[in-house]
Amino acid sequence: NNLKTTASVTFQKVRDFIFDLRPMMLDDLGVVPTVRRYIDSFKEKNDIDTHLEMLGEERRLQNHREVMLFRGIQDLLGHARDYGMASQITVRMDMTTDRIKVDVDDNGRGFDAEAAFMGEDGHSDPRAQGILTLKEKFELVGGSLIVTSSETEGTRIHLELPASDDV
Repeated sequence: NNLKTTASVTFQKVRDFIFDLRPMMLDDLGVVPTVRRYIDSFKEKNDIDTHLEMLGEERRLQNHREVMLFRGIQDLLGHARDYGMASQITVRMDMTTDRIKVDVDDNGRGFDAEAAFMGEDGHSDPRAQGILTLKEKFELVGGSLIVTSSETEGTRIHLELPASDDV
């Protein structure tokens, strides 16, 4: 019985790990259902009140754009958990225009974003470094990332990404 239980738990961990690396449902169903499932899993595993709010019709995007959005949300949830120590996170996806918009709001410990991105303490702040890397990735494909944070309030990260190469 112990061996069966251990094997079952191990297989579930492997499934979760594979999903976190490259969820197959991203290719099959798209970014919105995948993000929805990821947020449910994140909420359950981390005991953080996490919600997804959708605006607009769910639609498919080019594969690399769906991967970028999923990875961006995944990274930002991890930052809110690990560095912000948030107890509440809201992810808002807006698919109403030709630019996909995502806001990730947390109630955790914020940081001086302006100082961190100006290099004053960016080398010592892993949260700022991770967000800066994400910002550069989004800018490479015509997107943007804006951080609103302070040390006494939570953090809001606003991502935008063109829905296609034509925009």
